[in-house]
Amino acid sequence: KDQSFFKKKSLITFDKFLSMNNIDYKYLDNSVNLFSNLNFKISKGDKICILGKSGAGKTTLIELISGLLKPIKGNIIIDEKKIFDPNLEYLNLVYMPQDLLLINGSIANNITFNNKNVDQKKLKESINYSELSNFVNSLNKKENENVGELGNKLSGGQKQRIGLARCFYENPDFIILDEALNAIDEKTRTKILHKIFKFFAHKTIIYITHDKSFLEFFDKKYYLKDGNLKLLD
Repeated sequence: KDQSFFKKKSLITFDKFLSMNNIDYKYLDNSVNLFSNLNFKISKGDKICILGKSGAGKTTLIELISGLLKPIKGNIIIDEKKIFDPNLEYLNLVYMPQDLLLINGSIANNITFNNKNVDQKKLKESINYSELSNFVNSLNKKENENVGELGNKLSGGQKQRIGLARCFYENPDFIILDEALNAIDEKTRTKILHKIFKFFAHKTIIYITHDKSFLEFFDKKYYLKDGNLKLLD
């Protein structure tokens, strides 16, 4: 399964809600459903944290929502439209997994997907919002510095901040972050989270994690266990 950074533009607008209705899903090599009759509703602008232990199915849930996986049964609806309708594309979404895929190119290329028509102002702002400015300014070639094969010249935290800079640069309607700040120190992580919530104030954000320290930042918190989502106080 491709765990690379996933982005898919769409004609579907996300103006009201996304709902998972009576979803069943299981892995091909497993006879038991991971999810059975799962129902979950997300309203536009929600800031959601999904907590759960390793192996609970958090990433699978997100890949169902983002359209990377198709349920065995049930429908995923966005404003009355089924996302697997072959006549429709998906919504404007950015999905950032824990293990970010970087190309052997510059920091700028990795933020902008090697776009030849880069908006330099947006690029600078994205670097600033993701707390990359000090690091980039310390480099000889600044944002034109090469990151190496699969980003092997960077630390885990630097890779994740490049991924976050992609989110700021793209400015999508829906942001899904899968353990996307776990390699960043707590002080920097807090700064970035405040910037995320300010910049994407009217956008929808889902963050999935096993770390309870993230819960305080989100309006809605869920715990995933045994295929069920429980709303936390």
